[in-house]
Amino acid sequence: MSLPPSSGRFPSLESLHCVTMSSREPDLPPSPTLLEAPPSYYSQDDTRSLTRPPSPRGTVRADFRGPAAGLSGSQPLPMPVVQCGVRYSFSQLSANSMLLLPPPGAADSRSLYHISVHMNVFKPQSFVTVVRRGALESGPYVGEFEYGPYDRINRIVVGSTAKRLGNVVAFKSRYFHANNWHWHGLKWIFDNLAIHWEPETALPSRTLQYKCVTKDSGKSILAHLATFYPANMSSARGGTIPMPSLVIEHAGAGFGDHVLLSILVLQRHDYPSPRSD
Repeated sequence: MSLPPSSGRFPSLESLHCVTMSSREPDLPPSPTLLEAPPSYYSQDDTRSLTRPPSPRGTVRADFRGPAAGLSGSQPLPMPVVQCGVRYSFSQLSANSMLLLPPPGAADSRSLYHISVHMNVFKPQSFVTVVRRGALESGPYVGEFEYGPYDRINRIVVGSTAKRLGNVVAFKSRYFHANNWHWHGLKWIFDNLAIHWEPETALPSRTLQYKCVTKDSGKSILAHLATFYPANMSSARGGTIPMPSLVIEHAGAGFGDHVLLSILVLQRHDYPSPRSD
């Protein structure tokens, strides 16, 4: 068998590679193409979380971009701001967390706040409530408070400022309404801000609601900041438990963090932890 004339040397590997690749349609990216590796879960320099909290069906709308929204090169959306006069609903997210959501027809349907609760493992009857902006537990920190039967460790944090809860909050006398005892309002003083939560009975339904106001030295109301509507258990239908709601007025738009934290403290105080001896 005759062989084709040889040039006296073997063809290079590069030429063989080119012939092989040119004989068929390429099905891989042309070399050299470098693919970016996903971030390591063990990197101490990358604090992005690639998971998001579970959402119960029909409760949370599609307002998640995820904490790693910038991975594709797009800029993350800015945090939602208070929409004045809109009735926000507290919506259960998991066994120990909830969201503050606007109604479906709002201009911005994203969650305004994420609220979670965890136990102080050293004081099992004391619980810490943490508030963050947006819909994620990894969202920007707003504040927190710890509440339990041990007054000496009860505390409140707003931003980077921490205080004893007893130095910020003063509760008024209790009263009986709808088969429950309630505190007759709350006074909240944090730095130069003083707000009051006062209960009133809405007519004709006679349901309880709270108004958040500011007052002058003569106890006259200066501004109406917000209204809180506790859950009306008498309206429960088909096993669905109603959730409370909150309306922040124009005068309260700049105090949303204090409005939310203070009403959460008031509601927590309505159902205190049992004292253990």
